[in-house]
Amino acid sequence: MKRILVATDLSARSDRALRRALTIAHESASTLEVIHVIDDAWPGAEIERQDQCARSVIADELRQAGAETKPSTTIVRGQPFVEIVKRATETGVDLIVLGIHRGKGREMFRGTTAERVIRLGHTPVLVVTTPVTHGYGRVLVGYDFSIHSKRALEFAALWLPAAEFHIVHATHVPFKGFLGPQTQNEIADDEESKAAGRLEEDLTALKNRFGARCPQFHVSIEEGAPLAVIGTHAKKVRPDLIVIGTYGRSGLSHLVLGSIAEELIADATIDILAVKA
Repeated sequence: MKRILVATDLSARSDRALRRALTIAHESASTLEVIHVIDDAWPGAEIERQDQCARSVIADELRQAGAETKPSTTIVRGQPFVEIVKRATETGVDLIVLGIHRGKGREMFRGTTAERVIRLGHTPVLVVTTPVTHGYGRVLVGYDFSIHSKRALEFAALWLPAAEFHIVHATHVPFKGFLGPQTQNEIADDEESKAAGRLEEDLTALKNRFGARCPQFHVSIEEGAPLAVIGTHAKKVRPDLIVIGTYGRSGLSHLVLGSIAEELIADATIDILAVKA
């Protein structure tokens, strides 16, 4: 982790994102940039007033946070999601940090700055929902063997080598309603065995690449809907962070991030790291 970009809309929702970004920057010795976007539809005089106000508010928040890392501040004009993605691309940041969106549920989440930044950009995005009291010591990763979930696990493991990782994979029994109990169990056992073998291969490859810096992995494989399985394990292990791979298929509506990622982020009560391959 070398460069971090945190976006603020100057609301209370952004406070936690700024404080988390400051913490990460300090722990990883990364450079940090704070960006605020002013709607360019305002008249010039109003834009100038908002620019000065934004700089003042950000400076006050940094003082209150007792920032040990001194970030730079960038104020730009335009649409927030466009300018955030553009700035992240131009400066080659490793992580974008955003505050939680207003409201809960997928309908409220769609079209938000966070949803668009995750969908349209290629930089990992951390959506911060919880107060900053400690670092990320326990991480839950939803894993489906896709290139996106592999990239998400790799990024998180490289970033947080000292954390305890809980990797969750949900298996599926096809045509379950038409099968007898014994057949269901046999297929479920077979699917679990296959998944365990593939996961062992992926984790061994990761351990070989990272060596001593590789985190400790705990693996859980269960039959069921992915969202339900992730939710059940989140209640069990109480992670500080949930990591998910995202598809980011632009041009679609309800599948823009993949339904699992979208649902998790939309109703997040835990910080979420969304990573796209």
